[in-house]
Amino acid sequence: FFLFDQHGRLVLWNRFVSELTGLSDAQLLNAEAESLVIQEQEPVMAHRIESALLTGETSAEVMLRRIDKEPVPFLVIGRRVILGGKPHIVGVGTDLTERKFAERAIKRLNTELERRVAERTSQLSAALNELESFSYSVSHDLRAPLRAIEGYSAILGSDYGDKLDDEAKELLRRVRAAVHRMGQLIDDLLTLSRVSRKELDRRPVDLSVLAHAICEELRQQEPERNVRVDIAPHLEVEGDPSLMRTVLENLLGNAWKFTGRVEHPEIRFEATRHEGVDAFVIRDNGAGFDMRYRENLFRPFQRLHSDREFPGTGIGLATVARIVRRHGGEVWAEGEVGNGASLYFSIGQTPLLGSS
Repeated sequence: FFLFDQHGRLVLWNRFVSELTGLSDAQLLNAEAESLVIQEQEPVMAHRIESALLTGETSAEVMLRRIDKEPVPFLVIGRRVILGGKPHIVGVGTDLTERKFAERAIKRLNTELERRVAERTSQLSAALNELESFSYSVSHDLRAPLRAIEGYSAILGSDYGDKLDDEAKELLRRVRAAVHRMGQLIDDLLTLSRVSRKELDRRPVDLSVLAHAICEELRQQEPERNVRVDIAPHLEVEGDPSLMRTVLENLLGNAWKFTGRVEHPEIRFEATRHEGVDAFVIRDNGAGFDMRYRENLFRPFQRLHSDREFPGTGIGLATVARIVRRHGGEVWAEGEVGNGASLYFSIGQTPLLGSS
């Protein structure tokens, strides 16, 4: 607390001023206001006193002098008052040391954060460039020898088939099947790679319409199968249409595949609420899986069924998980060996329509 007279001289103060400055009462009495701050700020302080006398109020951030100690930052707010018929300035000072320390700490943290963000951005850019290079290599360099193997295998089968015994023909068939599987694996890896790089184009998507279209394509591929499919209407989300189609293609495709050995196959697609979370679920009454290994379902190349039982590359559900998480959602599964599976996925906090 300070009280200055009309000439800017200190006439009253509290104990805190004495303790902070280290000045005696005799030294403080009638001290000029500008003498209390560091030399560079003396003109500023004199101007603030003059301003308060003219306008009625003022404020300033100054460095308060201290005897044999470092100056401290202070915020001084002054108001004009009339005492004994003469104008005076009442001043209240707040020590800004902690605030200044915090500001410097925040500045350092921001600088460090900016440096780390720039570093991570550079690393991410490099990783994306490497991913682009990898994708190009996979889609071009790896396909070339595959095409050669496929071509030579076809020539062997057509031109020299009559000279091959049954065992050789079987080996040749296996070679061509492996080539086909490798091609499918490359396609799935590229899909997984594109999912990570594609910029999300969020818009309203009717999953029910998509599901009907996908199931119709599955029926056309296997017209001899009689699968009961029940799709709830108006299942809508805000998401990327092409990525949402990829999700349903994989989930419905899996349900279709794993009900292949069931006498009366059934697939249902609906909305539900699972442990307080709005979600979609695709249920089937197919092969199911052992719940002890459910975490492996969404990892690349992790398959719970052999190729001889059900074909596949083990990439599909990993792709689903990556897409769903990019949309701010989660994916999980429930199942029982021989009694079907339920694959759940949520898309952020988007409200669901047609939920049950």
